Amino acid sequence: MAAGSYLPSAQFVLVAVSIAISGGLIIAAERYTAKENAPAQLTSATESEAVQNSDDDWKRSLEEIQLQSGISLPEPPSEESVAAFLAAAQEGNVTESVSRTLFITLSNAAAQGLGSDIPTQDKLIAGAQAQLGQGATQAYTTADLELVPNTKENMHAYGNGLAAAVNAHPQASAAQVLYSMGFAVDNNSVLELQKLEPISREYRALVDELLLLSTPETLSPIHVQILNDLSRAAESIKNMQALPQDPLLSLTGLQVFQSSTAEVLRLFINLARQFSENAILFTTDEPGSAWEVLLSPSL
Repeated sequence: MAAGSYLPSAQFVLVAVSIAISGGLIIAAERYTAKENAPAQLTSATESEAVQNSDDDWKRSLEEIQLQSGISLPEPPSEESVAAFLAAAQEGNVTESVSRTLFITLSNAAAQGLGSDIPTQDKLIAGAQAQLGQGATQAYTTADLELVPNTKENMHAYGNGLAAAVNAHPQASAAQVLYSMGFAVDNNSVLELQKLEPISREYRALVDELLLLSTPETLSPIHVQILNDLSRAAESIKNMQALPQDPLLSLTGLQVFQSSTAEVLRLFINLARQFSENAILFTTDEPGSAWEVLLSPSL
């Protein structure tokens, strides 16, 4: 066989040469990019200042481009105009007032490129809650009470007087309020809402009676808080009746009523503990015997 048959063909030589050339180009490219992407060394303070200056130059360039092109971000509305719109949005109907306030505030935020960020949303919610909290009821203080010395006799009389006052107003019932409100919501019943009015009056009458009760000095802070919570409960029942016309006010009233009556129960339990710790005892035929029930572990 001829020696030429052992030599590579011309096509094979061409392919091999092409691969060698490609490999050389790849190696050269890697060396070049390695230099370009070499790890950056720690920059000095002078270099940091240079970077900061370049950022400032970039911002100035952007502002110049916007001025030359005639295109710029829209100017946000002035604080005075926003305040005027917010004042005009306030009216007797809380649902419409809060809705308009949220719309104006959100529009103002959107004009400034905000609105979807968490801080802005928190601010909107806080503003709505503040508006719902307006119109607070009268707040009582210890100056409104008839204070007496902290004797066992006075504490005993106070325990009987407070229990007797509560028993004398059975219509001041949280259970009945919640039932009527739930029935009215489920059945769109205006008649059921009307049943809340006498309950509100009963709560108000209970507050008036407790306001005249002689109170031992050490128990006066608790008594004042009971008066304020019961007063808020009475007012919130009135707000709950506005369900058809002002649902937001009504539901807010329901929330205030639940929190106020829950606080009254907690205060009653505190009083029961005060009577127990001070050895203030009540016989079974006295109204104050009900305090022992509040010391049950189930409460």
